[in-house]
Formats: sequence, C-alpha cells, structure tokens
Amino acid sequence: YVALSLKLLDLYLSHTPDVEPFSVDEAFVGFPNATLEAATEKARVIQAAIDQRFSLGASIGVGPNKLIAKMAAGVVKPQGMTFLDEDTFRRRWWPLPVGALWGIGGKTAKKLTAHGVPSLILPPVYFTVADFGAGFAGTLSLPAETATALLRDVAITAAKRFRCAALVNVHLEPK
Repeated sequence: YVALSLKLLDLYLSHTPDVEPFSVDEAFVGFPNATLEAATEKARVIQAAIDQRFSLGASIGVGPNKLIAKMAAGVVKPQGMTFLDEDTFRRRWWPLPVGALWGIGGKTAKKLTAHGVPSLILPPVYFTVADFGAGFAGTLSLPAETATALLRDVAITAAKRFRCAALVNVHLEPK
C-alpha cells in the first residue's frame, strides 16, 4: 500500500512540484499558474496515467482551492472527474447542512445547528464562539451575517494556499 502510494506520488511530482499527500490514497496536486480549465486537463492526464500504469481508478476533483477540490472529488465516484468553480460550489453546498462541508465534524455541526447556523445560508441569529471549545479565548457574540462572513473568510484564506488544486483520490482496487 505504502509502496504504491509512493509510486503515485512520483507520478504527481512528474506533473508539478506542488504536491501535498493527504492520505495513503489521496493527494492534493496544485497547478498554481494554471486556469481551472487547464488544471482540469492536467488532472485528466494524471487520471489516465493512473489507469495505464497501475490499473487503478481515480476520482478527481478540481477547484480554485483545496476545499473546493476536496468537495468536488466526492461528487462522482468511482473514477469520476468533477470541476467546480466558486459559484458552482456555492450553489451546490451552501444550502446543504453545514456538516456536509469538509472539515466540519459532527460535534461542530450539532453546535452550529443548535445556535441557528444549519447551513451557510443563514437567518439573522447570534451565537457565542465560547460554546465551541476551550480553544477560543473569551466570549464573542456575532450576528449570523458577520459570523458567516468570518467563517467563509477563514475557509477561503486557508484554502487559497493551493490555487487551482486537484484532489486525486485513488481507489486501491482493480477497476
């Protein structure tokens, strides 16, 4: 498993130096100077190479940052290719329960929902950041619109580290 993962990593590195292994069977492959369309074409080449060299299927998500690429990779499985720009991502995921977003675990989703934040499309409510754990210093009450903007800004800022990213999810089983 690990040996195959290393071979896949070498394949990704042959296409770009911007590779971040995410798990044994997933890696973010960045194309920082490419348009989303060009990144999608490069991802198709990688997907075909995985098929030809390893006889494995790969589901790939392409987006303007890691968050969107990760979410896109789960849209069509197995062996799918999904491209999402920011507008398409917003239309698809913002109406869904907040727990559907990558990085929002069950406990956080329950707390957000209990405080009137069931999705990223929010009614005007308030919540207290102190309710989200000891990692937060003090108590901060925010209108939902402000909290939503803050959460979006944090997510977007964190995700922008890898512009035009593709998340390659390899299915380690014969096709």
